[in-house]
Amino acid sequence: MKKIIVILLILLTSMLFLVSYEKTKNHEKINDQKVEAFFEQVQKENINITIDEETYIGVLEIPKLNLKRGFYAYESEENTVEKNIELISKNCYPNENCPFILASHSGSSSIAFFKNLDQLTIEDKAVIHYLNESYEYKLTQIIHEPKTGTISILDTNKPQLILTTCNKKINTMQDIYIFIKI
Repeated sequence: MKKIIVILLILLTSMLFLVSYEKTKNHEKINDQKVEAFFEQVQKENINITIDEETYIGVLEIPKLNLKRGFYAYESEENTVEKNIELISKNCYPNENCPFILASHSGSSSIAFFKNLDQLTIEDKAVIHYLNESYEYKLTQIIHEPKTGTISILDTNKPQLILTTCNKKINTMQDIYIFIKI
């Protein structure tokens, strides 16, 4: 009887792992298709892409991490950390002189798009492809602070890219990666 229970538990665990793996692969496939559609639309129109609920308005690219993930307009129902990389501020975009802020999970789930940010080091590069332009940034600072629902931004009048995520080791802390536009 114990052997049967152990075998059933192993089978159940394997099935759950497989379902989680397939869900992650499906998210990645959909993202890749939307990223490709974003770049195709930008190339065709060479002005502005169509902004709707299903279309990325931009793509975050971090070459060191092989990360290329799209994000939605602030008003989109898809702009949530529970589904995607979330655009935090509706008042600042990469083509403006202010902090452009994105957030995502850093755990092991299928929506943990910032799970490898802790591998970044000062001077690493990131690119934001927004509408029909690309903006390159260099990592200048990594801050660890208590998770309070807000983040510390020292200078709000600089063209910056700020990525924020939960700290992997301490649940009550968050990590903030500050990039400056180059």
